[in-house]
Amino acid sequence: MSEADTSRPRRSAPDTPVGHILVVDDVEENRDILCRRLARDGHSFVTARDGVEALEVMEREPVDVVLLDVMMPRMDGMEVLRRLEGHPDWQHVPVIMISAAAEVERVIACIEMGAADYLSKPVDRVLLRARLRASL
Repeated sequence: MSEADTSRPRRSAPDTPVGHILVVDDVEENRDILCRRLARDGHSFVTARDGVEALEVMEREPVDVVLLDVMMPRMDGMEVLRRLEGHPDWQHVPVIMISAAAEVERVIACIEMGAADYLSKPVDRVLLRARLRASL
């Protein structure tokens, strides 16, 4: 099951629509960093530690955007992306892939599979805000 880390929005950055974001990463510190950034911009969020939990969250509650790590145990981000894009209720949800590995081939594969974008770790706060703004 998901950690059920849900935070309610506090305030929004200028020109940034507020959304409910699913943060998927197997490293707790990475989830925490992303969630703090989201909360500062007024977004609500829910987290998952891997792809299996991410799909469980998607079954339980609607989200506006998924921030999805590529390399995870049990089910990696590429497989989660494939399942999200193949599901009629989820294929419209923008997925932003996040990974420490920025190999061009992997980026291309994610975009071709339907990802809205691909960000390298550590995620730049301004770039993340811009990508979320474009996805929301």
